[in-house]
Amino acid sequence: MKEEIASARAFFEKAERETDPELKAHALEEALAMLASLDADEISESERTLIGNLRLAHTRRLLVQLVGLQSASMDAWFEYLRLLFGDLSPEVERLIENDAALRDNYAKFTGLWTRAGRDPAHAATQRVLTARGRQRLEFPERRV
Repeated sequence: MKEEIASARAFFEKAERETDPELKAHALEEALAMLASLDADEISESERTLIGNLRLAHTRRLLVQLVGLQSASMDAWFEYLRLLFGDLSPEVERLIENDAALRDNYAKFTGLWTRAGRDPAHAATQRVLTARGRQRLEFPERRV
């Protein structure tokens, strides 16, 4: 179990260092997939805490870095939205609720292609992006 957690941590750290937005998203997806594949019945309490701390810490780092991803392609932007509204949504909600700077970074990133006049789906997109509670967007699995 510790090897899988260490591998996931390495992917999280790779994502943090990565400057290419698409490669960063891929490394995050790998780390999250690795953690999700662990058998919950075989995880000790200390490992469960470590996994939670890893997810939260690296989600915080992602939220700090989001404003630097403004040159991301639309495909990469949607990958980040899938992460932010999907796999990382509990951590994102917790972090942006308690930290104004992270909330501002999050709003800037999610608003990149939803500015009025640029996106015909602006109103619908804004309603989704500003929804409160545990509502989550469902995205189809990415096929490689």
